[in-house]
Amino acid sequence: FWPADKKINPSSKELLWAAVLLDDKENYRIVEAIISSELEEQLRAKGLHCSINELARKVEQTMQDYIGEFIKLAPSEKFKKNLQQKLLAITQ
Repeated sequence: FWPADKKINPSSKELLWAAVLLDDKENYRIVEAIISSELEEQLRAKGLHCSINELARKVEQTMQDYIGEFIKLAPSEKFKKNLQQKLLAITQ
């Protein structure tokens, strides 16, 4: 999960954004698992541990942060609404 070359291994944030743009529900869930693994590894590297419920909350918050950042980048209100509709479709 940690190679520096973004062409080989894009960030989980960028993968999430791509899944939303492509209406790809399966990859959306895969990115969720990647984020979970990354967060768990970061905690482990710091010598910290958390419960499954705490990790799930951290994953959800991270995904919401990434999605919020993505929506802020929308060039217009119409595009923002389009992204929000894609998100509703992909998360149901």
